[in-house]
Amino acid sequence: MIWSPTQIRAGRVAATLAGFSLVVFGACSRSQHSKVENARENVQEEKKELAEERHDEAQDVAAEQKDAQHDIAEKQEDVNKAEQHLNEVQHEGTTEWQKDWSDFRDSVNKKVVDNDKLIADKRNELANNTSSMHDEFKKMIDDAEHRNHDFRDRVKDYKYETKEGWDQFKNDVNNGLDAVASSIKSIDIK
Repeated sequence: MIWSPTQIRAGRVAATLAGFSLVVFGACSRSQHSKVENARENVQEEKKELAEERHDEAQDVAAEQKDAQHDIAEKQEDVNKAEQHLNEVQHEGTTEWQKDWSDFRDSVNKKVVDNDKLIADKRNELANNTSSMHDEFKKMIDDAEHRNHDFRDRVKDYKYETKEGWDQFKNDVNNGLDAVASSIKSIDIK
């Protein structure tokens, strides 16, 4: 087949148009391809940044946990030292208290014995007297004797709790024994 110059021109125009179309299509395709690649790069970059942020946050959390564990260990060490100090102070206090208790017990026993002598004297007076108040006097003497021995027993059975409690206990016992002595002396048997 032989082509006429018009057909050749038409073929060339068609070929040019086809080439142009390919160029435009290729350019569009390249432009689209370029956009896709840019979008992929952006996604990869965002993923990388997110991974770095997560890594940094994980390191921060790990550092905070380590700091917290260190703080807890320090606090536990402080508690252990405080407990040890408390044990030492209690042991020293117990040793001092035991000596104080022993001295106080001896003092109380002396007061109880002195009160028992007063009670025995009053019983002797009452035995030689036939007063109408005999039964009341006997009851007063028996009560004084009971209280006297009760204080002795309370000291013997005392369990140390605090220094303040111990000081109060000693004060109460001394005042109680003095009151027993006063009540015995106030019994006027005639």
